[in-house]
Amino acid sequence: MPLLNLPHYTSLIIEETDHDIHIQIALIDSKKPLCPQCNSKDIVAHGKRHRHFMDIPIRGKRVGLNIDVPRYRCKECKKLFPADLPEMSDEYKMTERLAEYVKKQSVLRPYAHV
Repeated sequence: MPLLNLPHYTSLIIEETDHDIHIQIALIDSKKPLCPQCNSKDIVAHGKRHRHFMDIPIRGKRVGLNIDVPRYRCKECKKLFPADLPEMSDEYKMTERLAEYVKKQSVLRPYAHV
């Protein structure tokens, strides 16, 4: 059974300490998207950007996910944009399932303990 159970990602490197698990992940299927500005298919790769997200605890340890997110440039309108990251909450810098976990735990336990 995969450690993460995130269907759109694969684990590349796993490092574990006494309190944390750090996992380098990659998108499994990062097709070139349409431009979000003009919907053009004429897209070229334009580097990567390193991002960090938190995930639900594993074996009582904090989990940090590191990913190099592909960036693209539209040849038509010149807009730069990143690949979509399914299951990640960009607003909270965590997986959607961790956001859900925090919501549920905050009802059951004092906020400082979540």
